[in-house]
Amino acid sequence: MVISRMLRVARELLRPLVQFFPLFVGVLQAYYMHQVHITSSMGTLPLTLTNLPYYGFSVFSVMLLGAIVIAIGRTSWQRFGWACLFLLFFNVLISYHFASHQLFNYAFFADNIGLMGSSDSWFTIGHSLDWSNMAYWPVLCLIMLGVHLKWDAFKPARFYSPAWHGIGLVAVYMACAWAPIRTHDPLLSFIHSAAFYYKNPISSVAIQPKQPNQTLEPSVNKPMVNAQNPPHVFLILIESFNANYQALVNEKNQPVTPFLNQLSKHAITVDAFYGNSVQTAKGMAAAMFSAMPSFRSKLFTSFPSIQLSSPFNELDKLGYQSLFFLGHDDLNYDYRHQFLKKHGIHFTKTVYDMLDDSDHALLNRWGLSDDRVMHHYFTYFDNIKKTHDGPLFSTILTSQSHVPFMVPEHIRLAYPNAKSTQEHYANSMANVDMGIRMFFDGLKQRGLDDQSIVIITGDHAFPMGQHGITSLENGFYEESYRMPFFLVVPKASPRRLPGVFSQVDIMPTIFDLLNHRVTNTTFMGASIFAEKKDRAVLQIQPYAKQIGVVKYPIKYRYSVKENKEYVHHLEKDSLETNNIVDTIDAEALAAFRRQVSQVLATQKYYEGFR
Repeated sequence: MVISRMLRVARELLRPLVQFFPLFVGVLQAYYMHQVHITSSMGTLPLTLTNLPYYGFSVFSVMLLGAIVIAIGRTSWQRFGWACLFLLFFNVLISYHFASHQLFNYAFFADNIGLMGSSDSWFTIGHSLDWSNMAYWPVLCLIMLGVHLKWDAFKPARFYSPAWHGIGLVAVYMACAWAPIRTHDPLLSFIHSAAFYYKNPISSVAIQPKQPNQTLEPSVNKPMVNAQNPPHVFLILIESFNANYQALVNEKNQPVTPFLNQLSKHAITVDAFYGNSVQTAKGMAAAMFSAMPSFRSKLFTSFPSIQLSSPFNELDKLGYQSLFFLGHDDLNYDYRHQFLKKHGIHFTKTVYDMLDDSDHALLNRWGLSDDRVMHHYFTYFDNIKKTHDGPLFSTILTSQSHVPFMVPEHIRLAYPNAKSTQEHYANSMANVDMGIRMFFDGLKQRGLDDQSIVIITGDHAFPMGQHGITSLENGFYEESYRMPFFLVVPKASPRRLPGVFSQVDIMPTIFDLLNHRVTNTTFMGASIFAEKKDRAVLQIQPYAKQIGVVKYPIKYRYSVKENKEYVHHLEKDSLETNNIVDTIDAEALAAFRRQVSQVLATQKYYEGFR
């Protein structure tokens, strides 16, 4: 009797699914999963007996949400309108999946919501969608309209009771959302990512906040610079700079970056250099403040009152004035202008304040060509030198090589008719190469080539499809972090330093070269010339919530979301496909876990400044 009654209640509750729209979106979900199954670059979705329950669950959850959405409307046309909006959101998520080869993560939206007013952000979002898939939306709406006009398909069913059925449907959907079942429903996956975002692992009472604190001592291994005539210091951060730049060739199979290829033979380089995270704001925090990037949100935007040691104040003690020069038009993007000013930088400037008529043809959505950025930078440099006799510390951040890497057509030097992401990226790197050549020409013209320390690296790397990933939101393999690093020091012999290093080591290296002792500092890195054993590099993936630790050749990765550990031997397993966590030495594994604990403790320190 009880079972019979429960079955009758369940049947009544699920009757709204047997309507045109829930059935329609159920078919669309099944077709979407079929497309994922047959698309090799998506990792495939095997259609096996084991996976059939997951297929069924994903179709059911979409149908359920479809029934809930149209239930909002009281009239048939209101229900039709809600159905169209639902399909639009569904289509956007699917289009993003096929363009980026990953499901949309709510964290990407939440951490960047402050940038939604920027047209540049919308331009980038537009290029993150597969527009051939987006074209289905108006077609599907027209199909629904035709069915509705002929059969009144969105007419509220007589059996439907909004109060009883509405609450029941929502309860069932919430149960689906909380169920520990793998889903291939992009809508439910989005909801899962939102729930995980607000389930902050840092809030654990077991994690005690820890402020970074160390003393940096000058090393004995560094190249010597003239203390009587302090050199100018230049830190050039190239937008989306990949370690594989040397492998890039144009359509004639010629190197795309000939100047950088030569520079690598005349500079001090390192075995492996990494970005500490996957976003410009986080790269700036690491490179300019030697600060661990925030595991959640951004230091500049979410923790504006945080107390970090100022590199500019330390350089001021040595007679330096500091400046930040930007190749993008918005100095306050990600709140960076206020953050830099708060920490004592003397000058900030965007190249857009200096454009002339010849520049407009060299602009893309994200910035000016790098060679013209360097030209205008030196104009600005010369103007400052008229009133300041001492040395300058300059950070130059380029922008034109920002995703989607589309430089103006007449300066596409590698692939004039570029079609793929890789070809557009090659064009961007050819432009970067010209910019670096222009920079060193500018130094030489001013007689500063023997009076300057120059560091060239990236704000972050960018994956080029090695694992089917061409976006930053979910990449956690080597190609998402590995970057070039060049250090040019007056009269220093070129050499390659062994070991792994990262952006947080940049400012300590500069202080080391200037023979400056820094005490009681929040700087987390160390000079690349310092004698330091067991050096480890931290990698923060804020969207997928992963923490990586590299002690080359071993890479450890902890997924907070999965609560799972991965260990790879990078020399034997360059694609990071073989998880050897069960074979690693227990002491080494414990050391990696301590590193992760330190990351979480530092993050909890950051979050005290919200």
